Amino acid sequence: MARNANKKLTVNILDIVPATYGFLFFNSALEQKTSMPHILAKNRAARLLRSFVGEAEFLG
Repeated sequence: MARNANKKLTVNILDIVPATYGFLFFNSALEQKTSMPHILAKNRAARLLRSFVGEAEFLG
């Protein structure tokens, strides 16, 4: 039962991440117009992921 729940969670996160990354990339590029918006977006996406999954599980 728990194993199935973990699989579903993993699939949902994998579905969410690309859309989230794309949105944050676009958002940071639009708002801040820095020379490295992709790095900011990656950091934001990672922070968002950690808030979903939890620090310990995210790190392994």
